Amino acid sequence: MLQVGGSIWGDNEVCGPGDLTASVHLLTDVFQKILLHLSMEFDGSHVESVLGLWLSINLELAGGKYTPSLDPTLPLTPRAVSSLLAAVVR
Repeated sequence: MLQVGGSIWGDNEVCGPGDLTASVHLLTDVFQKILLHLSMEFDGSHVESVLGLWLSINLELAGGKYTPSLDPTLPLTPRAVSSLLAAVVR
């Protein structure tokens, strides 16, 4: 079981094996915070790595098969997208 709480992660989140809904919620929050941090602290050079990880996780959650009509299982929030764009143009 993974528990994230205190420090920079904010709320206490608990996620265990087989709990896909909680895992998706937790990972959505994590990616939002990573992208926000990238937009404030770095020059955008790590954006490609973070997006690659996000795409890999979505592909794995989709069963490892890519199709052009694939909707991401792990969504990016509007705030995460704004932070991503801010990191890219920085």
